[in-house]
Amino acid sequence: MRTKVKYYIVSGRTVETVISRIDINARYQKPRRKRIAGKSTERKIKANEIAQQRSLARTINCNFGTGDMWTTLKFDDIRLPSSRDEAEKIAEKAVKKLRARFKAKHGYNPKYIYTVSDVDARTGKPTRLHIHIIMNRLAYDDLAALWPQDQISYEILDSRADHTALARYIYANGDSRPHKKHWHSSRGMAKPIYTEPEPAAEDEIAPLKDAVTKDYVLNYDDEYGLMSAYRREVVKTPLRIAGGHIVLPEKAKRRKEGKVK
Repeated sequence: MRTKVKYYIVSGRTVETVISRIDINARYQKPRRKRIAGKSTERKIKANEIAQQRSLARTINCNFGTGDMWTTLKFDDIRLPSSRDEAEKIAEKAVKKLRARFKAKHGYNPKYIYTVSDVDARTGKPTRLHIHIIMNRLAYDDLAALWPQDQISYEILDSRADHTALARYIYANGDSRPHKKHWHSSRGMAKPIYTEPEPAAEDEIAPLKDAVTKDYVLNYDDEYGLMSAYRREVVKTPLRIAGGHIVLPEKAKRRKEGKVK
């Protein structure tokens, strides 16, 4: 039996609201058909890509924010690796050294996400190998001590709470070869909070109070003939979660004596 439900995914101040239909007895049912490797449809592939991009965005939103660094390490002709696999080894060593410098200064290991790219994320065309890194902030001098200064692009993340655009960029830069990771990340990352699904009567999603909508999509599933909805918003302050459920901002404020306005 398929039931229409609504749930939230909270990643810092970024809140995703989802309405979909789930099969409450799915765990007890046999698959309808055997899955054959390599037979995924274009629609399924696209859906999987979007899911991975959103997953990466949640990780960034939960773990990085204002003041953290977004760095690109480039290679000149002399230092250019002969292959992507060689560049991956160089990137791993570079991140290891950056983590050591960070820990020496702050006493704990920083969080990081990195990827090696040989494609242009905007055009999809081949380009010179380079490395992208998101990490808790180190001074520019620390980077320059480990990498040629003229081959560093160094930026500080701004105050936006939703880094989905950055996640898409990293994903597009990532390794698209079969069974290869699009990005690498440190252990112990904070994870998004998924609320418990609750029955939903509506198909569309109303915006949260005092929130800025970044994405809103209504989907019709050709396979099941079902409507689903997705809204991604940024709220002013992180929402409170209690008992697996989101606590929406109250419309009425309480006075000091406990009475409602």
